[in-house]
Amino acid sequence: MRRRLLGGLAVACLAAMSVACSTSDSDNDPTSFAGYRLGADGRQLVLVVETGPEDKVVGGKVVDQDTSAVTVEVTVDRHRDLQPAVAVSREVTVTLADPLGTREVYTRSGQRLQPVR
Repeated sequence: MRRRLLGGLAVACLAAMSVACSTSDSDNDPTSFAGYRLGADGRQLVLVVETGPEDKVVGGKVVDQDTSAVTVEVTVDRHRDLQPAVAVSREVTVTLADPLGTREVYTRSGQRLQPVR
């Protein structure tokens, strides 16, 4: 009985550890955007992304822009080993050709971003 209980506890602990840790990489896990802040000149977008604590933001870029929308992309180098499942906010700044004005901001995957403070 005691052995069965310990075995069950071990399985439960392993399940909890797999929920509390992540092993994603940049090829399989899209960047999680929290939103953006507009710079003082209206041309700078500070993109706010959520990453794991060991991940590194490699860069950001404007993929496309027209009179109604701006499309952005952020590249994150995902840590390949287990890491705590804690989101860390990171920022990367991109520069638009023209001030944002009333245009919407989207990710490459089509997610509409909202302004954040």
